[in-house]
Amino acid sequence: MHRNDFQKLVFLTLFGLLLVAVGCSSSTDPCETLACVHGACTEGNCICDSIYEGRHCDSLSSTKFLGETWTNDVLCQGPGYSLSSQVRAGAQAGSLVVHNVLQLGDRLDAVAHGDTISVAMQVYGTGTIHGEGLYSPTAFTLELELTDPFGLSSNCVAVFRR
Repeated sequence: MHRNDFQKLVFLTLFGLLLVAVGCSSSTDPCETLACVHGACTEGNCICDSIYEGRHCDSLSSTKFLGETWTNDVLCQGPGYSLSSQVRAGAQAGSLVVHNVLQLGDRLDAVAHGDTISVAMQVYGTGTIHGEGLYSPTAFTLELELTDPFGLSSNCVAVFRR
């Protein structure tokens, strides 16, 4: 064997060992380099905690509702009407306060979970109200159930447009 052939053989052997070492040390875990701020990684995707969204679970779902005046078209029993509504951040992370929902001066506490907005049972006037709705980039809808002090229920739909 010539010296050049020997050097080539040593070089190829070392190069092969290097490839094996690199191949063995590299991870096949797709979550190893993905940082999920408010969630957990599963198969290379962040699964966000309920009030967060985004590729890295780093955005509150409620943020997309804030900072604008919405035109609110309300349909309950009887003729429909429109209001100018505002959505503000609530006291807790992910919570919202929606002003002028069914009438001027009212307010509802809500929570955003991704593209869903939920209104937990709460006092409204002399009765209670609760419901939920969906968000899209240009509007969100709330389907609400009102119950009066005598237990009679009525339903309203409020469509908020930018």
